[in-house]
Amino acid sequence: MFDETESKPVNSINKLCLFSFESPYIKPIEMSELSYKLDKTSELAIDTINAQRNLMIDSLQKNFGTDEAKKELKVKFCWHTCLTSLYHTKTYSLTSEYSFEVIFVLLAYGMSIYQQATNTFNSIKSEASFEKNLNWLVKELTTASGVFYHLASEEMPKRFAEKTFPLSSPPEVNAQVCEALSVQALAEAEQLIVRRAINKGNSETVLSKLCRSIYQKWRRVYDLLQESKKFDFLHPFYTNYIKVSILLWNAKTKVYLASINYKDGKTGIAQAFIDSALDNLKEIKTPSKFNDSIKQLFEHVKAENERAVYFYQRIKKDNDALYFQKVIETKEMESLIPDGTSLVKILPFQTPKPEKLNFQIEKKDTCIIL
Repeated sequence: MFDETESKPVNSINKLCLFSFESPYIKPIEMSELSYKLDKTSELAIDTINAQRNLMIDSLQKNFGTDEAKKELKVKFCWHTCLTSLYHTKTYSLTSEYSFEVIFVLLAYGMSIYQQATNTFNSIKSEASFEKNLNWLVKELTTASGVFYHLASEEMPKRFAEKTFPLSSPPEVNAQVCEALSVQALAEAEQLIVRRAINKGNSETVLSKLCRSIYQKWRRVYDLLQESKKFDFLHPFYTNYIKVSILLWNAKTKVYLASINYKDGKTGIAQAFIDSALDNLKEIKTPSKFNDSIKQLFEHVKAENERAVYFYQRIKKDNDALYFQKVIETKEMESLIPDGTSLVKILPFQTPKPEKLNFQIEKKDTCIIL
């Protein structure tokens, strides 16, 4: 059995990180050479999401009248996508592609919530600070999940149900991509709960089911992005993060199951689980380029690999010298993996109520919604 006096590797959960996106943002409005102002006294009761478009059009009509309206006014804006670098910017006509604006405004809103949570977590330096912020972090991530799910289930079907986009269109304009973002936010919220569960000394049985649930969520993210046919167009940092997360949380599940079975004297089963966990970790290849999210993720992988090797050496030693149990086949081992237990759920998003807004827009102004 394990020598409890022997030093064990630091639990890899202390290396946990969350992925950081560059939130989508809007570039300055590009107008024709006409300058314009909005009547300061006008009060337009409009939906917040409609404010930019409606106010601009209203201002043009009031200030330029029918003669000026006949001119070709090129009102354009440009959203930067946060999911890819292959077509990093895309410009859409404000008047003819308004649905794109709604999608990107909501996406920017969801991303701002998500990013606020990830930035806060990644800046935490102590367990006391982590415990203090945990409930807020989980709420923010599940709120972001609700915004993304609203995009996937409500906005996309309503606005683009009968429209087919080319592969060169932004990945955000896709229900499966938005649903994948929703599931990812839930997975990362649950990762935080696992960290608390480990710190609180929860049983390995509970931890194995939580890790399994996280693995299943990352697997769902991957499957949704594949179904969207956008996976190969996404930023390699992002797709690599997803692939590594799948392998990492699958391995973590198996390490816990190996430990559980070893303590029950089932060393043949334990050996199969720890062998499979190490195989998963060996599949993770170090990328040639890093960003902060990838760097932190690979620190987590390194720590988990050290933990898995620690268990492997002891399980194999005892099985070879004491128990002599047959190592079960992979198919049988997989049948023994329990279903995941999820402790997080989406917080539903409600579209905002209309409110009165007063704007004054000058030529060359930057239009900021959020």
